[in-house]
Amino acid sequence: MSAAGRAELARRWTVAVSTAAYVPLSREQLEQQLLDLVDELLDLVAADPFDPRPAGRAGAQLVLGNITSRLALRRTIELLGEGCRRELAERQGSVDEPKVTALLAEFAAGFAEGVRQLTFNQQEELKKALLSAKLDAERELRVSESRFRELFTASAMGIAISDLDGNFIEVNQAFTEILGYTGPELGFLTVPDLFAPEETADLALLYRHLVEEQVDRFRCRTRLVSKEADSVFAYLAVSLLHDADGRPNGHVTMVEDLTNLHLLQGRFSHQTLHDQLTGLPNRQYLHSRLQSVLGRAEDGQIITLCHLDLDSFTVINDGLGHHIGDELLKTTAQRLRAAVAGHNAMVARFGSDEFAILIEDSPTPPDVPALAARINEELTEPTYLDGYGVAVTASIGVVQRPAKGMVAAELLRAADLTLHRVKASGKAQWGLFDPAREARDRARFKLAASMPGAVESGEFSLRYEPIRWLGGRELVATEVLVEWAHPELGPLPHQKCVELAESTGLILALGRWVLKRACRDAAEWRPPEGDPPTVLATLTPYQSQDPDLVDNVRKALAEAGLAPQRLRLRMPLRAVVKEDSDAADNLRVLTDMGVTVGLDEFGRDFTDFVRLPTLPVYAVRFDRVLVQRLGEEPDPGSSVARVVASLTELAHEVGVKVIASGVDSPATLDWLTGIGVDAGQGAQLGPPRPAEAFIAVSGHSAL
Repeated sequence: MSAAGRAELARRWTVAVSTAAYVPLSREQLEQQLLDLVDELLDLVAADPFDPRPAGRAGAQLVLGNITSRLALRRTIELLGEGCRRELAERQGSVDEPKVTALLAEFAAGFAEGVRQLTFNQQEELKKALLSAKLDAERELRVSESRFRELFTASAMGIAISDLDGNFIEVNQAFTEILGYTGPELGFLTVPDLFAPEETADLALLYRHLVEEQVDRFRCRTRLVSKEADSVFAYLAVSLLHDADGRPNGHVTMVEDLTNLHLLQGRFSHQTLHDQLTGLPNRQYLHSRLQSVLGRAEDGQIITLCHLDLDSFTVINDGLGHHIGDELLKTTAQRLRAAVAGHNAMVARFGSDEFAILIEDSPTPPDVPALAARINEELTEPTYLDGYGVAVTASIGVVQRPAKGMVAAELLRAADLTLHRVKASGKAQWGLFDPAREARDRARFKLAASMPGAVESGEFSLRYEPIRWLGGRELVATEVLVEWAHPELGPLPHQKCVELAESTGLILALGRWVLKRACRDAAEWRPPEGDPPTVLATLTPYQSQDPDLVDNVRKALAEAGLAPQRLRLRMPLRAVVKEDSDAADNLRVLTDMGVTVGLDEFGRDFTDFVRLPTLPVYAVRFDRVLVQRLGEEPDPGSSVARVVASLTELAHEVGVKVIASGVDSPATLDWLTGIGVDAGQGAQLGPPRPAEAFIAVSGHSAL
């Protein structure tokens, strides 16, 4: 939040508490103090790692400023909640409700502790006044009586004076208001009659200790019972009274009503551990429950953990509206509960359209296939909302393991990895955790997660593979390839790096880095004769559809001082012809800029050539699998060879040149040349080389 926004929040806070409580400060002083607290709390809620505990000190500071009323606390919580959500939205792009709730809970707890300390101080002052009144009775009886009476009558805390048997001698108005009894009605009761049944024994023991062990006082949180049989959560402070000879002769019981604060803290606690929309436990609650279950697990106990993701839920949200999506999520929560009603199970919502089911050990662990089928059977039953019959299916990752010795975090991660694997195989699928596959996936994810640091530390480098005419072997272009010099695994090739970047979403950032470096390298190529070679970059489907692709290309060319004609891009054909894709628009704009664009993965679909005349491209590259299946000694009579030859002829008929990669054997080179393939790349046409190797290259030709 900006400085102006924080100042406005502090101003509103000042107005709110000034009208709810007397504050012995000028408005400017109070506003400055509250601005300091706003800065501290907003920085705290957005901190990483997040630790809400310092917020308790801020709550205690309010009490030090004499801001102690319930109305001031309520208004403070509302304003701080609004400010925290706005801070998170501006800093992180989303609101983390558990963070906000935890911060406000700590703040309220600090406020309560401050009030408790203030109460304690007031109690001490009151006791001193009572003792002074007794000791100075003969000398200052009227003054002491007046002082005691003022404190006793005006105090916001309930005060009761009783004899050692618990009979009430005198109570103040606050005491009667808290418990709901009138003074005369209390005359027929004793102090223990007000204790909650489950608290009676412990409190009676504490009262006896005051007399038997000559303890001056005790304090405790407890529960009393009002006249209407309602629970009164209270902070109790009890002191022993003595007669003129110093013998115990009664008690002073002071009661602070904590009911509202207790309910507020309970609400905060529930919100922290439950999803507000569905009422289901959230991830934090399930994690705690899982830790508890694993902590008490015995030999042979089986635990089942399901991680679910609703398939195509965004279709309903975007197509029919979020209000229908929210109602469907509520229905989903109910149906998941119904699907596991026969088990000792907890259903939780992890957020958005993700749910989890924890099934503890039972006489017979659930049959996973039957459980998955039952879940999807429940979910596919249409729910009618606003006249629409909607339903969803779920992809389910399942971990079913012996519970003893397992770790909660590891189980959750295993279920998440299994879900990711299941989602890759289609909709409404389920899968069991596979330890061997999980180890491979974890190694791959670990490798992918370390890529940004590797790029920053210079472990990535670029190499350039020649693309040559098959007829005369002249250089057509150089394709930029990225290589990772991994300190433990050794060199990782281009295709491996691309796959890892695609799996983590790093491909756009990596692509921008490669594009800038490649343009800069190409701008430095100054051969002794002829034109410098053109640099070519092959894009992934994700890169091809990037709305910022054209702008990134324009910036890379401008920063390097490279002409657009010196850059070539290659897009996957499947991305360009996909409906509602930005790839086709990017292709046309880039062509208008002067960048030559070709298509990759040609031949996956035999009808690919039908789309070529409508696209402003000059060349296509065969799908790598087609060339690989030709083998080192292509058989002209094989089905693959006939397909490659036919596609080459069809591409030429629509005016598009054909390129083949993986030209690694002399026989493959000769056969591809013979059927009219225009250009190629591979071991037979030159290995990838560093940028410096192309400074002396000449004889460049354009497609």
